[in-house]
Amino acid sequence: MSDCTAEAILARLESPAARPEARDVERAVRFILRTQNADGGFGSYEPRRAPFSLEWLNPAEMFGDSMTEASYVECAASCVTALAAARHTLSDPRVVDRPIARAVAQLRRAQLPSGAWPGSWGVRLVYGTMFGIRGLVAGGVPGSDPQVRKACAMLKAHQRADGSWGEAHVPAPSDRYVDAPDGQVIQTAWARKL
Repeated sequence: MSDCTAEAILARLESPAARPEARDVERAVRFILRTQNADGGFGSYEPRRAPFSLEWLNPAEMFGDSMTEASYVECAASCVTALAAARHTLSDPRVVDRPIARAVAQLRRAQLPSGAWPGSWGVRLVYGTMFGIRGLVAGGVPGSDPQVRKACAMLKAHQRADGSWGEAHVPAPSDRYVDAPDGQVIQTAWARKL
């Protein structure tokens, strides 16, 4: 998967004991680049190859929209972060410049009017926003950028009195923040990471 490969390369690049060989980084970068969609985002394991209308064939009620690949905020952010970190190890560093720029543009378009980004695998808005900010910053967008500041303002607006964050898990994806009864440790870690 694109994001797993990206996170593995990031971990190896940061490890003082397990630095990857240049050829391993080049292979990982080539794989990541092959997963980039036409819209600039990244799919989880391949670029979108079929129209979304194919989804009507999906027999699984539990896994909606799983017949075709999409661009995911999480994948785009992890891939941008890895490509930017690997850039200095590549034989031709320029090979990642355009893909990074395209992914940053897609992340900008994916931001919701509230300032949040929709996550696909974690509790939606806190999780997605952590990745949205991470991807923009890794792609060279300064922390003072209006979109980054809007995202941070959205997170601050939902911080609880005890300093935690707690977004409820809702049964259907929503672009509206829903408070959980209590603060959540992992969501607080995601928000504080930024």
